[in-house]
Amino acid sequence: MTTTTNEMLCECGCELEVIDSFESSSTTRCQTCGLYSLLIRHPRFQQLILLTDFHLKRGHGPNQRPLTNLSMATQLVECLVRDAWPSYATVVDFGIDRSSHLGALQFAVRNGVTAYDLDRVMGDGPAITQLVRSIPGQPYGAIKFKTAYQGLAAFEL
Repeated sequence: MTTTTNEMLCECGCELEVIDSFESSSTTRCQTCGLYSLLIRHPRFQQLILLTDFHLKRGHGPNQRPLTNLSMATQLVECLVRDAWPSYATVVDFGIDRSSHLGALQFAVRNGVTAYDLDRVMGDGPAITQLVRSIPGQPYGAIKFKTAYQGLAAFEL
């Protein structure tokens, strides 16, 4: 079941429909333009992050990963908590290519970002960048993430 939120509006100015949620975050879809976003309403920060190709990767279709599968992001959170370098697949999916990327993600997780949030931005460098930069006091505020998947959505049919 979906609900509508008036707390934040899409970039086009229209209402967002909540697709699913976990704790203080929701995956939303604009009722007018159809764009998906991650809406975070954490007590310390609020952010609306555009998810550029979410509809291609996630959902109920035959080539989509179910919304409930948070395994890669959960694995990343466990590595961040243990201060361990994640697997190669996780490094690729989150655009981690130096220790400052890992540090920015660690700071984000230690300050309220969840596996759900990380899962929603996985594979989307600009979304990962916006997520980690949204944390107040982020010591890696100039960090930029880029993944191997950026730009591939344009080639989907």
